[in-house]
Amino acid sequence: MKWTQFAKSLFPGSGPEIRPMTAADLEEALRIIRLHDSDDYRAAKRAFHDTRFDLAEDVTLHLVLVDQESKEPVGVSGYFVEDSEARGIYWLGWTYVNPFHRGKGYGAMLLHTVIRGVKRFGARKLYLSTSSLPEYEAARAFYARFGFVEEGRLVDYFTQGEDKIIMGLEI
Repeated sequence: MKWTQFAKSLFPGSGPEIRPMTAADLEEALRIIRLHDSDDYRAAKRAFHDTRFDLAEDVTLHLVLVDQESKEPVGVSGYFVEDSEARGIYWLGWTYVNPFHRGKGYGAMLLHTVIRGVKRFGARKLYLSTSSLPEYEAARAFYARFGFVEEGRLVDYFTQGEDKIIMGLEI
């Protein structure tokens, strides 16, 4: 089953479309990320520079959520395998929703789609990394509502006083 069909099976009826990102979506996806975090924007820009959008879906996939009215991407997410020797381990990619479209459940739709998607490939765990800064508390709480728990912390990873938090979800 193709990703667009898979997402529609999760959220039947009218509403936004979740589909694989294409090269044509790249500029808007980067803009959405930049609206939230300039460091993530720079990292995403470097990472997406060499992205091939034709890789096997069980290895990596970038998704966009397209607004029904504007037909423009308003959210981005995805997943990737960081270590091929760690069987069934996936990492959540940059997951952001345009601030003007927050509060509509789009972030939950994207995360739910990623979780269900990696489960299809036999994932046993989905990890994410985030910051310990107070402005990321809402994001950490959002992930916790989906069952993610803190599994590790790299002290002063980003800067002095800003830890990298690793959260994991048993699939």
